[in-house]
Amino acid sequence: MPFLRFAFPLVRPRRWDLVFVAVLLLAGVLWSDQLLGLDPGKLADEPWRVATWVLAQQGPLQAAGNGIGLAIGMTMAARCGGGWAAWTGMAGAILLPGIWSWYWMEPGELLVGASPVLYGALGMGAVSWVRVRHELTYARRKDWMAGFATLGLVALTLAIPMLADETVRGVHVIGFVWGGLVLALIPRDWDASATLGRGSLEQESTLDRTLP
Repeated sequence: MPFLRFAFPLVRPRRWDLVFVAVLLLAGVLWSDQLLGLDPGKLADEPWRVATWVLAQQGPLQAAGNGIGLAIGMTMAARCGGGWAAWTGMAGAILLPGIWSWYWMEPGELLVGASPVLYGALGMGAVSWVRVRHELTYARRKDWMAGFATLGLVALTLAIPMLADETVRGVHVIGFVWGGLVLALIPRDWDASATLGRGSLEQESTLDRTLP
């Protein structure tokens, strides 16, 4: 499989559900932290905050990086283990850091932003790439460009907390470890939507060898 198809949701087979996730996070800059953020003192009356905190974004830069990175990491997970694996990784990277923060944060403190979930996507993407790396091809120039673009996005993701004078927190570690474990432990299986048929695969393989 060409790397571009493996990593990017807008390349066939398309993952519109993951594109929707990216758009949803981009729209998060319009929503109030006080409305969606996780405040331990309010969870007894408003338990949905254990999940909605991820929608309240800290700014346009974080929202864009989180949305794009999450879509790419989950796409890799879906190609490797199926769509359910990607969504399981995402759900755990939301709920586990939320529960952990509920236990350790003081009432009045607020948890917002999708960075823990993005770290979960990085864990999913990294393990997925390791598991299928021998099946990926880089014969085309755009696959090399996609690979370097993905590395650049990961570097930007890791640099944003430092640029904002924030250290990596426990919620980030929880997200990354959970995402990696989900993709490491599930049976290896391509997403059914990626099955094109033998004739189509042979034709695509020929095009991969001939296209620049």
